[in-house]
Amino acid sequence: MQTAAACTASTGITKKQIEATVVLGLISRKCRGKGICSITMESPDLKNQPCNHVSALLSRTDSKLTISVIKAVVKNCTRLAFFSSDFFEVEEAFVVPQVVSNLLSMEDYTIAPGRYRIHETKRYWTIAF
Repeated sequence: MQTAAACTASTGITKKQIEATVVLGLISRKCRGKGICSITMESPDLKNQPCNHVSALLSRTDSKLTISVIKAVVKNCTRLAFFSSDFFEVEEAFVVPQVVSNLLSMEDYTIAPGRYRIHETKRYWTIAF
């Protein structure tokens, strides 16, 4: 697991970022469907992983969990299945692992079902939950 401090240009505020692997899908459907199935601090070789595995930077922004998916390592099948619209859909609640909440100095955190806007930049798809 790696953490890094990043300084945002607009505010000058330093925020902690955590590198993680996010598995997309639903726990109740064995990581299929729309949502988040797991977040781990592992950094596996994604070339050998299914389409629902992504590398991401996690951070806390305005008391929200922010997930920035690293576009350079996303497979085409992942882009088509999860990032081809302006919204990321979460079909069922996901409880963020305690280790993530602790590292980001957040209280226990649950991502509620809903549609969350995807903000796209050259390097990331970023979603604030």
